[in-house]
Amino acid sequence: TFATRLAMRPWYSDSEIERDRSHVLLEGDAFGVASSKDSRYIVVDRQNGIYHREVGAKETKPMYTSFEQIDKLFGENAVKHSITSENEFLLVWVGKTNQTNFWVIFAEEIGGKSLSLLSSWACGDEVIRAAPLREFGDRLTSGTDAAILGTANGLVEFHKSHGFCSKCGSQTVPAKAGACRRCMSCSSSVYPRIDVASIMLITTRCQQYALLGRKASWPKGRYSTLAGFAEVGETLEQCCVRETFEESGVRVDLDSVQFVHSQPWPFPRSLMIGFRGEASEAGLPNVDIDDTEMEDVRWFAKDYVAARLDGGSTALSYRPTKDEEEFHIPGKASLARLLISQWVAS
Repeated sequence: TFATRLAMRPWYSDSEIERDRSHVLLEGDAFGVASSKDSRYIVVDRQNGIYHREVGAKETKPMYTSFEQIDKLFGENAVKHSITSENEFLLVWVGKTNQTNFWVIFAEEIGGKSLSLLSSWACGDEVIRAAPLREFGDRLTSGTDAAILGTANGLVEFHKSHGFCSKCGSQTVPAKAGACRRCMSCSSSVYPRIDVASIMLITTRCQQYALLGRKASWPKGRYSTLAGFAEVGETLEQCCVRETFEESGVRVDLDSVQFVHSQPWPFPRSLMIGFRGEASEAGLPNVDIDDTEMEDVRWFAKDYVAARLDGGSTALSYRPTKDEEEFHIPGKASLARLLISQWVAS
């Protein structure tokens, strides 16, 4: 129902985050914004990932640092020098919410005294840890925080992979507060690329069974909706039909495919477009698995899935419980959970 749809929002996205960076660029003083008391920083290093706060096994919070803390961590003028160039550190404006500007600062490695200083900023029972966002994103309690960290992660991944110009091969440097990179030789600009993928919950025509699959690399018992990247010349709906057939041998009625939700998936740069669709054949169509992509694909009854919605994670290192080793779906950070939960509730 529409009410059910409103109650569920994709993770890593928040419409309240302002992405207009004109106040950073037009003022001609990005450093003035970056050094203000209203700026907060996300610290990332290449080796370990995003630094965050953990309290026990389940509660996880971002670690937002102030300009003064960044100066202590990386040395005086680290932010100022990173505004206009990419020397030892990469600095990128992420977004703004509730008058707070968020920045991500990326270093090749954080160790020694800097790591000890980071650890000293823990409060009470907290522990400061670093990990890839996908490994702890499910445990964040705030959707806004998840969206901020997701944007930061995607921007860092863009800068990491575009150090050289695709036209002339020369070195590129950050421009427009990290919105793009500019070639130092031919002056061409490159902006973050977004890979578009369809993710689809395919049901039988009676709506009582859904097609779910798993990859061999996933934690034991994890099943999810099918998904795949759109190819040149096809619509997203056609992508649903093609990918479902390639992975499962099940043919989907193109006219039944309907958009549900979209979600940024910055691992490293995807945009997931969620759909519902129905099998063309009546009854319970036969499944013919492409074992080069999938370990297992099968039809699951709605009642069976409804009884097993608790738990789960999108982390690849997730350790399922004994019951989850039989079956569980991805955690709240995945659009697949939203699609499956809406189907169960309908």
